[in-house]
Amino acid sequence: MNNLDGNMPHELGNLMKLQVLLDLSHNLLSGKIIVDLDKLTFLEVLNLSHNQLFGTIPSGLEGLISLHSIDISYNKLKGPLPDQVAFCNASADALVGNAGLCNDLASRDGNVNLSPCGGDKSSKTSKRKVIIAVVIPLAALIILLFSLWIFILRCYKKVDQDEKDDNSKGKNSFFIWNHRMKLEFRDIRVATEDFSDKYCIGIGGQGSVYKVVLPNDEIFAVKRLHQLEEKDLSGHQAKNFTSEIHALTNIRHRNIIKMCGFSYWDSSIFFIYEYVERGSLGMLLQKEEEAKNLTWDIRLNMIKGLANALSYLHHDCKPSIVHRDITGNNILVDSDLEPKISDFGTARLLQDGDSNWTAPAGSYGYIAPELAFTLKVAEKCDVYSFGIVALEIMVGRYPRELLLCLESGGLDKHLVDVLDKRLPHSTGPSRHLLILVACLALKCIH
Repeated sequence: MNNLDGNMPHELGNLMKLQVLLDLSHNLLSGKIIVDLDKLTFLEVLNLSHNQLFGTIPSGLEGLISLHSIDISYNKLKGPLPDQVAFCNASADALVGNAGLCNDLASRDGNVNLSPCGGDKSSKTSKRKVIIAVVIPLAALIILLFSLWIFILRCYKKVDQDEKDDNSKGKNSFFIWNHRMKLEFRDIRVATEDFSDKYCIGIGGQGSVYKVVLPNDEIFAVKRLHQLEEKDLSGHQAKNFTSEIHALTNIRHRNIIKMCGFSYWDSSIFFIYEYVERGSLGMLLQKEEEAKNLTWDIRLNMIKGLANALSYLHHDCKPSIVHRDITGNNILVDSDLEPKISDFGTARLLQDGDSNWTAPAGSYGYIAPELAFTLKVAEKCDVYSFGIVALEIMVGRYPRELLLCLESGGLDKHLVDVLDKRLPHSTGPSRHLLILVACLALKCIH
């Protein structure tokens, strides 16, 4: 509470990179909610409760794609709620105290007590009931059946595409394309000369990664899973395919790689990602000059970003997502030195009511010893791996000696003895923060 009064300043719209929270609650703000808030596309939590705001909620807030929690209680707001996830799923406590609010949307758990917009006329009520009870479920069923039909045709029946390349046969279009520009998979094939080795920028256990530069200078990274022996999707390859698609379709976080689309061609599965300029964190730490540029403040910020990303996967995604292969090589670093978790091929969704048992997965040295042979999937699979990566960032390499000391009965070295010697000793607040992060990392691997 600050007792701020007057109208909301329009300059709040300039905070376009604000991500975690905008809290103006328990003040004396009056007037209308400014339309400039629709620029805060990275914002996750908005709290305007306990003020004197009036009028309608700007419909432009429907564009806040990252917003997942709101609180507008105890104001004088009226009119319909925006058609946006945070408002649709808002609890009664987040909306109480606004006598004029109404709900034009389909009934949701959080705001079922709101009156319908437009009054209680019997004709409108009847139409609304028809839409909710018949039209929407029927439309959803049709869409589901149509999507299933398309998937079966493309993946299992091998239906010929409308456009075929003169030199080879196969599928040229995308199953999913989630990017602003229009693109055909054939354009990627042409740009890489049908995935020539000279465009390969990395090879892993699941497949190869290619850098794709299109004629309009748009750049993508394309991951090609190892070619299937059979002519359909089956076995381990199909499992990786399904896991990564489900894990990445709805993820939106600054520290998690964005998947633009996926396709299937020539008995191989392809994932198309945003291109991350600096490559993997593991490679950066191996390069002397690159590692020297990663100051302690930058490294601490990287650890914080990874913690935020895993917290998002474990607690904010429904169902929760367990990555199961957090390593330095699966963390990419962009031009702003922000880390991005990538490679969701072994990810699992923790569905309520499911057994969540599967074969062990992960990279050697990053799996908790007590989990290496268990079939149970849980969030702590990622917690141990995060602790190893956090120590790797501080030590400058895989912390083998440090782990051996812990296994032999304790840590007989000071923190300053194991920190990356390529950087000067940390002083001031950074030193205390390094000690705190090191303690938390050790608790993660305990």
